[in-house]
Amino acid sequence: EVERALKYGVLPEEECAILQFHNQHQELMNSLHCQEMEVECIRSLGEEILSCCHPDSVITIKSWINVTKTRFEEVRAWARQQGERIQSNLSTLEAEKEEMQRLMDWISAADESLTLRDQEPLPESIDQAEELITQHMVFMDELNRKLPDIENVTKSCKQKLIPKPQITPTRKTPAKRRSTVKSQPTTLIPLEHLEPQNPQLSQLVNHWQQLWLLALDRQGRLQEHLQKLKEMEEFA
Repeated sequence: EVERALKYGVLPEEECAILQFHNQHQELMNSLHCQEMEVECIRSLGEEILSCCHPDSVITIKSWINVTKTRFEEVRAWARQQGERIQSNLSTLEAEKEEMQRLMDWISAADESLTLRDQEPLPESIDQAEELITQHMVFMDELNRKLPDIENVTKSCKQKLIPKPQITPTRKTPAKRRSTVKSQPTTLIPLEHLEPQNPQLSQLVNHWQQLWLLALDRQGRLQEHLQKLKEMEEFA
């Protein structure tokens, strides 16, 4: 049973599960250490039997001694390999937690910066309004450069099952009416297809999406304000 678990067992991916698996592995290693003493006793007993057994039995007894020792060494080697894989997974999880915290700190700082800018009154000149838009575009570029880091941390998240929209038959719209109908733009929210499996990832995704929407909202308000200033200048 131990051999089968070591050879074919699959390591869990969730932090709680792998920590529990790590504890079970430590118990297994302690058990193997005790079994090593029993294997040594078997070897000593075999040597004693060999010293006084019938010559025809020597080959059989030696074979069983070697098989016992070899099989135990194989199981112990597999256990050590599994321990290395567990430690590697734990190190990876710890690195991911540190990266998530780093990203959360960046998002919090970016959100605070955006909030402070929103509290400032909008300028009354076109040049200053255009300068604000340029500054905000730099902020949006930084946001876009961070997205691959967020995607890398959340790559373990499951994908949401999004149902395909059903197509319903509609009547044709006259050409004159079609020209006046405008399609409503849809805002694509990054990572909206993800389904985080733990609170830390869920918090990271939610905060990122909130920051993204706030940034888009400010971008729209700045552009709308600039357009109003230009219209006022035209009518002045």
